[in-house]
Amino acid sequence: MKKNILKISSLLLISIIFACTNSSKNSEIKNSENEVGENEEIIEETMLNYDDFNIAFIMSSRLYLYDVKTDDLIDFDWETDTVFNCVFSDDNQILYYTVSKNSKLIIKKADLSDTKPEISILAHLGKETQEFVTETFGEKSPLYLYNNHLILRCDFSWNEYGFTKFLEYSIENNTQKTLDFNQFAYKYGEYRESNEPNKDYNYIYKKTKELDFSIYEPDAEVSDFYFGGVSKDESKIFFAAVLGWGDYPHGPYIISNIDGSKMKILENTDMATNDMKPIWYGNNLIYISYRFVDDYTKSQQLRYTKADNNESRFIAESVDYYAVKNSD
Repeated sequence: MKKNILKISSLLLISIIFACTNSSKNSEIKNSENEVGENEEIIEETMLNYDDFNIAFIMSSRLYLYDVKTDDLIDFDWETDTVFNCVFSDDNQILYYTVSKNSKLIIKKADLSDTKPEISILAHLGKETQEFVTETFGEKSPLYLYNNHLILRCDFSWNEYGFTKFLEYSIENNTQKTLDFNQFAYKYGEYRESNEPNKDYNYIYKKTKELDFSIYEPDAEVSDFYFGGVSKDESKIFFAAVLGWGDYPHGPYIISNIDGSKMKILENTDMATNDMKPIWYGNNLIYISYRFVDDYTKSQQLRYTKADNNESRFIAESVDYYAVKNSD
């Protein structure tokens, strides 16, 4: 069961103190300048350590923080604007995010190193929020952090079936510019994602023959595999199994130990909706699954896999974006 972290009010603490003292017939309540009297208030509160939370996600336009180690979940109510997307800084101390105000995007940052996060506006981008939403699946543009630059994909094109440009914001210089794919590849080439693994994982892919894909189609067969990534200590891998083709290849994500053991299908996932690919936090895989509310509406669930057995665990419903801290 999830634990909500709550601040303890002074009245609650006083009630607890009175209950404890009244339960002992031999105890006496002493009033002095060093002790709590009946008419004194306790002003100390339990303060949150935001460093403990390793996932940020957006649900109903609000920002939430979650800790996969303890299942603690909080509403980041320091931010009251409509939150669009987010990313952690390299040292995990800053959360960069965008908000939509008057249908346009604004970049903000929150310092998570303090118990009272300082929020500040970095830039008004001057572009319509809708320019950062795909027209295929209605997915938000990811927010990336590369070399002290925040990057947003923009300008969707049906000819390209995706975004065609990148908006680049310099945190250091407080400037922004728009890059095409060639300009982006030239400047940030080392950050481009690749579907080609550095090692041969065919021995793991072959073990998928033991899995039951009938939950997708009665006679579903795997025609290809797409490498997803390995955990930082290289003890686990995730990949996609292609079960069919449309405008994009379709099929679920799969997680496995590096020796092929504890292999699990991540049910209700689809590699075609790939703007929010699974992300590792240590040996926990954070990902989105899809639950159909009715024939035309689906809700996105934020989930993670347990490091010890690769079993899937639920975090929250109706999540449309998430970011994960860099793990040690």
